Amino acid sequence: MLGPPPRPLFADACVSPEGDLWLAVGGPNPPGGLLVSRDGARSFHETTRQSPRDPDAHHFYGVFALDRDHVWACGAMGEDDTGVLWRS
Repeated sequence: MLGPPPRPLFADACVSPEGDLWLAVGGPNPPGGLLVSRDGARSFHETTRQSPRDPDAHHFYGVFALDRDHVWACGAMGEDDTGVLWRS
């Protein structure tokens, strides 16, 4: 008997000066990603669409929004957990 699938890990969150809420999703499964809400957390848009089958999928552990157009995120990629830095 299989248990429920693992839930995503919300590793970090920040709010831009314009009020956008950014969430860093660390995994473990499905792959992590970055989510943004521009309506007070009523809805979210995934900015990083990754396939659950991609062995090099990213897991994000930190996010910082300088403003709406400049967002930085850090995390790891793939099975070897190679460090990555992502920017908008």
